[in-house]
Amino acid sequence: MVVLHPLVIVKLVNHNCGKKAVINMQISRWAWLIIGNAALGLFTCYASIFLWITDSGQNTDTFFSVRTGLGFIIGFVVYIIWNYFMLKMHHKKYWIHSITTFLGTIILFFFMFQFV
Repeated sequence: MVVLHPLVIVKLVNHNCGKKAVINMQISRWAWLIIGNAALGLFTCYASIFLWITDSGQNTDTFFSVRTGLGFIIGFVVYIIWNYFMLKMHHKKYWIHSITTFLGTIILFFFMFQFV
């Protein structure tokens, strides 16, 4: 069954004997999902660096501290909230896309921060 929605045209696929309908995502919404998760990854990196600098004072030798971990926790909570509202009725494959984009952005940022 195809349903016309004001924002997207979706195809409802009935899985699990009618318990819950799953929606295939339109490409523009998927692009916003990827862009949003990349931005959340950068926000997490900058929040962690900001908290690292404010916590360490003159001693910047150790990156791992409680406040730096707090930056990662805040970023991850915002990530969960963002993706919960974006992916309520969508396939689970989009969760895989979002987590790889989020973590890939963080890993890429820290590799660039480490070697540049």
